[in-house]
Amino acid sequence: MVPPELKEAAASAAKAHGMTANDYIAGLIAADTGLTELMASIHEKRSATSQPVEPRRSGP
Repeated sequence: MVPPELKEAAASAAKAHGMTANDYIAGLIAADTGLTELMASIHEKRSATSQPVEPRRSGP
């Protein structure tokens, strides 16, 4: 179960990028795991809104 604070943070960040929460989270996972082909797919899907997926990394 996802804590409500995390769900709210994800929804807010997704909205700021003009994305759905699912697309935003998928973009983060793709960036973090190096699945560049998935990132390309997400970029193509979002290109209509001209809001690129910009992963944010925490830690070193």
